[in-house]
Amino acid sequence: MTELVTKSDLLGVKLDLESRLLATRNDLQAAIEKSSLQMTLCLGGIVAVGIGILAALQRMH
Repeated sequence: MTELVTKSDLLGVKLDLESRLLATRNDLQAAIEKSSLQMTLCLGGIVAVGIGILAALQRMH
């Protein structure tokens, strides 16, 4: 059986989808920012350890 929709039905669905899309976008942006901070801290730790190893190797020679 065929169902008919009205313009107001479509508008309601459109508004719902737009709000869900915006919420998803905000969640994704927050996750990317968090990941970026975590990667920056990890890379900083790796650099610090590398400098420490180089300093230790220099003292040995």
